Amino acid sequence: MSTPAELLAVLKDHLARLPNPPSPDEVVPLLGLLKHIQYLSSQALLAQASATAEVRTDVDRQGLEESGLSYEKRRLESEIASCEAFESVPPTALWPWQLKASSADRQVFPIQIGIPDAAAGSATAD
Repeated sequence: MSTPAELLAVLKDHLARLPNPPSPDEVVPLLGLLKHIQYLSSQALLAQASATAEVRTDVDRQGLEESGLSYEKRRLESEIASCEAFESVPPTALWPWQLKASSADRQVFPIQIGIPDAAAGSATAD
């Protein structure tokens, strides 16, 4: 298959040899050649546009992937730094209601707050 550039060179050669004005019999094959050149050019353009779209999509995908990886890296580095900075948590930060438990709380929630149940406490007090 010839390229559009090769066909244009053939067309120029034919046009250079034509008398002025050319006869219809001489012009019809040249018009067919021009139509074929236009068809090949449009096919080449579509193929190039398709290839360009594929490359653009690939570049966009790689950019998003890299962006996601850098975000994930920053997030993990932040979590690692937080874990390395962690020493201990004061008991009040874990169970603030445990220190302020009233006798009513001890009766309602004896197991959950780690306080001996009210019946056992009152049995030892008797």
